Amino acid sequence: MLTKFILHIGETEYELQDDDLRNWDEIRCSYKRASYDGVVRSFTSQFEFVNRAKELLLEIYLKDRFNAQAYISVLTSSDRWIYEERFRCPLDFSTVSWEAYTLKINSVDNSLAALIKANKSTKYEFAIGSELFRDAMFNFDRMPMKESLTYEFTQGTQYDNCADILVRFDKDQLPWVGNVGSEITINGTLDWRDDQETEPSSYLFNVIKDVEVEMEYELEWRTDTGYGYGTNLGIRIRRNGALVDVTYGANDGNGGYFAFPSRQTLYNQGTYSNPGALPDVNSLDHKEGSYAIISGLVWVVQYNGRGYIWKGTGKTPTEYFVNRRSGRVPLKLQAGDTVFMDSSFSTFGGNFQFVTIRFIKSKFTFKWMGVGNSVNIEVFKPKKIATQLLRKIAADHVNVDVFISEHDPRIANTYLLAAESARGILGAKFYSSFNEFCDWMATVFGYVYYIGNPQPSKYKYIRTCGEYEGSSWNYVDETYVGSVNTNNIVYIPQHARFLYHDTTNGKLYVRWPGWTDYNHPGHGHPRTDTLYRILELSSTDLYYFDEYAGSSLYPKVYDHSEDYIGNDGQTVYFVHRSEVLDPSANVRVFPYCRGLKYSVDTSVIYSTITAGYDKKDYDNINGRDEFNFNNTYTTGCTVSDKTLSLLSKYRADCYGIEFAVQKRGEDTTDTTSDKDVFFVLCSFVDGDLTADRSLEIQNSLTGAVFNGAFSPMACIRANAGYIGLQADEMTLRFASSTGNSSIVISGEAMSGDITLDTPLATCGTIEFTTDEIDDIADVNELIEVEDDGVIYRGFLKEVDIKYAKTEAAKYKLIVKEIEL
Repeated sequence: MLTKFILHIGETEYELQDDDLRNWDEIRCSYKRASYDGVVRSFTSQFEFVNRAKELLLEIYLKDRFNAQAYISVLTSSDRWIYEERFRCPLDFSTVSWEAYTLKINSVDNSLAALIKANKSTKYEFAIGSELFRDAMFNFDRMPMKESLTYEFTQGTQYDNCADILVRFDKDQLPWVGNVGSEITINGTLDWRDDQETEPSSYLFNVIKDVEVEMEYELEWRTDTGYGYGTNLGIRIRRNGALVDVTYGANDGNGGYFAFPSRQTLYNQGTYSNPGALPDVNSLDHKEGSYAIISGLVWVVQYNGRGYIWKGTGKTPTEYFVNRRSGRVPLKLQAGDTVFMDSSFSTFGGNFQFVTIRFIKSKFTFKWMGVGNSVNIEVFKPKKIATQLLRKIAADHVNVDVFISEHDPRIANTYLLAAESARGILGAKFYSSFNEFCDWMATVFGYVYYIGNPQPSKYKYIRTCGEYEGSSWNYVDETYVGSVNTNNIVYIPQHARFLYHDTTNGKLYVRWPGWTDYNHPGHGHPRTDTLYRILELSSTDLYYFDEYAGSSLYPKVYDHSEDYIGNDGQTVYFVHRSEVLDPSANVRVFPYCRGLKYSVDTSVIYSTITAGYDKKDYDNINGRDEFNFNNTYTTGCTVSDKTLSLLSKYRADCYGIEFAVQKRGEDTTDTTSDKDVFFVLCSFVDGDLTADRSLEIQNSLTGAVFNGAFSPMACIRANAGYIGLQADEMTLRFASSTGNSSIVISGEAMSGDITLDTPLATCGTIEFTTDEIDDIADVNELIEVEDDGVIYRGFLKEVDIKYAKTEAAKYKLIVKEIEL
């Protein structure tokens, strides 16, 4: 393989000769694929220079000391006999040492790969609106929240030995009902009271806006205490000054009320030691209404067809005398309605002014769905977040760009948002590490990243220009002579060039001292390798120009900061694993190999798979409806007890966004979720960016839930080829879910099993040695070797190549297939 090593010192480029390096044999390039991701390339760390190369480096070091700058680039000859740069590495002058004939110096491992490795776990913060600019505004139309009010009879005589209460109902008065609990988060549907008092004008709640409410009631009372004969209770609605009937159902209805059984008061005949001691039924005044207690059990008088007798019930008083009633009542309420509880009973000709009932339980729960007002939240595309993170990591060393594959169509419509933005916090920030972003991409989309070859910087300089001039002035094809004020260098769109404005005589000049820093000396129009700060347009934004295409040349905003100017660029590619382990990739055949060894990579054999998102605990009953947490599956593997955890720190739970929005206004309150990142699959509806609800999601509290496309099952599907490495076909058996496991998304049950049959490769690896040492043009190609009549094809996992020395290379491959 034809190789050149170029030493770059300032503007000097010196091709290293055979006698310029003592350690040619140690210079190598390493390729390594970790975790079935993209291939990472690294270079040797130390050079030992002699002769002319030593002299050049010593000279610059003695001149500039630690500020000296130099780097080495490695070029190899391509199939077209053109030398192409493969690597470059800066030299670290803080490591320089020399003796009689040799200067030793380490290369600086400040490649983007090394910078990422060192800083990938660092969590960065970005001020939204100043460091991180939104891509769109997400119109969050809120989640309907299940809200409730619970009332009980709270006024009455308490019993000493139990929680029962004897409640009195007075003629012409409302019953006293007290609120004993509420689950209200939106608080915009009902105006409720703590107590309904006894005055006729009292009530439980007023209705603020139209709503459907369901009342659930549970009643338990004793018939051996109190006198509640003929008592009816009911929920009443007062609308526009008139009462509206409430329908309770065939069994519960009684003129708009649910009624107590018409059962007369029982007469206690006392406590006895045995049945023989019971009084004669013929001497009793109230035969069928009589009862007695023997050994703690109830005996009653019953008619057996011939006469009255005592008969044992086998039940205690608590069991025998308790009546129960429960039900559900739908209420269609309108704004302005007043809802209250009413009671009625027979006065028997005015002899009774009140009745009493001994309640064991009296529970009335009103439930409805409340929806808050829509809010707008700043959101960002994945590419922007990845780019900002990588530019933080690269600092001023590398100019970073990002490419994200469209292999997964969900990517195009996925937006991220900060929890602080959802909360509406002033000065909201976006918090994330690069690791968290990569884990999210891997878990949700099955994406991994690799780093492309360095590219020379497009923009070398920043030039400050004067006030933007939209004037129709014509220019003179002359050279301005005199001192130059950069504020007088202006860009004139109609001429598509920078001109110098002499404010003394009012002329615009084509040339002035330094004019070629702004306009190209050939066509005379703006340089395309320069950034410009044009003061009237912005004091901070930078602008660039496209290639000259006539007179209609206008500046465009450049989204890099000054720190990246003059640095070489690198692109980070996020692609699906099937794109780096592509079964249809080109095949490179090695005609000779030796020492081939096959083994199983046990690191990809798992007995359990957990996929999805970290479980979040909500302080709200509605959180039980959330399904986007994580699912656990078993693989059926019995030779390993390892678990593969595919968990994203970024959150897809729609209720999490709702609860964050509900905290708007609590600016002084910090929560554990404030630094979280959410993401949403979106679509445009009537010009608004809203949550995409095109997938059918069943068994949820409301049809407003979203992000079904990012369910734990979807995470499994996105990583099917990776999870399935251990078998050509495998069934993941559902074990458990930390979310709502009854959810069904597009016909697929959350609790269902999943069959995988599209592995990207196998869990086998081979190692071999070959004399084929040419540089690897395509790190994702399939490599084919034959040994003992068996053909192996696989993807590169690891290899070291020594450019300057003809030496056999030892390869390690991920086996895709074996052909006998």
